[in-house]
Amino acid sequence: MAIGLGDKVRDVVTHFEGIAVSRIEYLTGCVQFGVSPQVGADGKIGDTQYFDDARLETIGGGVAEVIAQRSGFRALALHAYNPASGGVVSGGVRGGDMRRDAPRR
Repeated sequence: MAIGLGDKVRDVVTHFEGIAVSRIEYLTGCVQFGVSPQVGADGKIGDTQYFDDARLETIGGGVAEVIAQRSGFRALALHAYNPASGGVVSGGVRGGDMRRDAPRR
């Protein structure tokens, strides 16, 4: 099953779990996902870890549906990537300031 941004995933080697928050595709064809863990018992958020897509399995719906229901710029940024075509739906978000009122580049 294809992994989507916002899916809850697990690395089959280390059993690290979290939410797929980024997708990186290299010129060589390697695809990696950034996986952000949940807040720990100490109240701190661990570092995002990066794994090859072949090492990850989807274990839950994650947060994509929750974010999609909210209005705002972040929801648009999340849906700029189209997993069905493997590309960007539109011009997409170019990073930088994520506030709605931020000046366009």
